[in-house]
Amino acid sequence: MKRLNAKWTSEGRTPMPMRIGVHCANVVVGNVGSPQRLSYTVMGDGVNIASRVEGLNKQFGTSICISDSVYEQVADRVVARPLQRLSVKGRHGEFLVYELLGIVDSDDPELKGDERDIARCKMTTMAMAYLTGGHVAEALDLYEKLLSKFPDDKVARLMRDHATKQALSKS
Repeated sequence: MKRLNAKWTSEGRTPMPMRIGVHCANVVVGNVGSPQRLSYTVMGDGVNIASRVEGLNKQFGTSICISDSVYEQVADRVVARPLQRLSVKGRHGEFLVYELLGIVDSDDPELKGDERDIARCKMTTMAMAYLTGGHVAEALDLYEKLLSKFPDDKVARLMRDHATKQALSKS
């Protein structure tokens, strides 16, 4: 999509944003209804969660987000960084959502997570750990370092702003 959107933009056409949310759960898929009104659909808790995961992309300016249930199954094969804990109405507990930046050791250069992506993920993961552990000053410092290394990182900027609000509320 990045390549296609770049081409369209150079041609003066409107780019098409794409956002993907991936969650792993049991769902019901198939034709539902009566013979007079049949609908092919997907139902279940997992559908709602995947929709919420996809919705975070707009907030963070990302393209692909995955839930912790997906991350746990592929953590050794992907380059991903934590974004935010989410809770879904009607469901107990929270889950962590990650931004998927690439695939480790992929032969496809568009899919492969490069060294910059890996560094970005490590720094974001450490900052998130500081933040959730109540070490707001350390998290702020790391988000500032992230932004100095990656000035266009919208996720780091949003997380820094969140940490700043957290620090001010404790004052």
